[in-house]
Amino acid sequence: MRSYLRCVIAFLIVASSAASQAADKPAADYAITKIRVYPRGGHAAEMQGGKFVGSLTSATNDFEDIADLKEAPAEGQWTEIAVSRNRIRAFRFVKYHARNDVWADMAELEFYAGDRKLTGTPFGTTGSRETSNDPKLAFDGDTKTFFRGTSGFNQYIGLDLGADSQAIAPALSVAQGTYAQAQAVSLSAAAPDAKILYSLDGWGWPGLNERGQPERGAKWYDGTPIRVEKSMILQAVSVKAGLADSPLAIAAYRIGEVKPDPAEHAQFHIGNSLTDTVNGWMEPLAASGGHKIRYSRFTIPGAPTDWLWDHSGSGFGESNYA
Repeated sequence: MRSYLRCVIAFLIVASSAASQAADKPAADYAITKIRVYPRGGHAAEMQGGKFVGSLTSATNDFEDIADLKEAPAEGQWTEIAVSRNRIRAFRFVKYHARNDVWADMAELEFYAGDRKLTGTPFGTTGSRETSNDPKLAFDGDTKTFFRGTSGFNQYIGLDLGADSQAIAPALSVAQGTYAQAQAVSLSAAAPDAKILYSLDGWGWPGLNERGQPERGAKWYDGTPIRVEKSMILQAVSVKAGLADSPLAIAAYRIGEVKPDPAEHAQFHIGNSLTDTVNGWMEPLAASGGHKIRYSRFTIPGAPTDWLWDHSGSGFGESNYA
């Protein structure tokens, strides 16, 4: 009888521990732990010196290193690259970035969170009229097809993991703009289990260091309204376990009298990844000066102007420029 009871107790302890671990694990985990590559035939050596990077913001900007290819992968077979522990985190946009003398030739590319292969929308350096310049070819499961970039400079191929991979940006109770008096701004997260980081220095993206502590002037939001008593830019992100940090919520406040501009100014930015660096900043900055703008953009990374004109709807933003 005692032996039976000991077995029952042991079973309950193990079951309780397993349930606790399952409860602690996020329902959806997008933290990149490993990467698998199958080089284009005859081009494996060209991958040495390349790297894998991730971004929270777009397919073109604000990338951080995930893993480096210090050695060339094997020719004619899959190679698995483990992500070092201090670099494991979730991103929305992940890609292979080739060194600057090759064309980012790639037969197959896979990103994993644990044992789960991540899926998304392929993107890459486009602009060539070659049929191989199609990002989908590196994610079609066929090692005989391949992606090839447009030149030997700044070439890449990757995946947009989609909105489900990323936390939703926090909401601000006071709209950006010009106010005669100080304001009290409250922040709220879309998910009850998400936390909010914010900064008031105007430029530092709110983030966490390797120890999980706020850095670059960021603070955890504790529910107390933020007093905006002078002109400043408020930045905030939502942080949720297993997901990429949210897009940046930006609000520029100008406190004091500013002559308002009643007109609405339209802007349409056309170009490549350099053009995209202003995305997310033009509207709050204009609003802080009393101006209202209707901001639009259409960009394709690495593409010349004629390619943009001939491929409306294939890049980022809008294509209603005709």
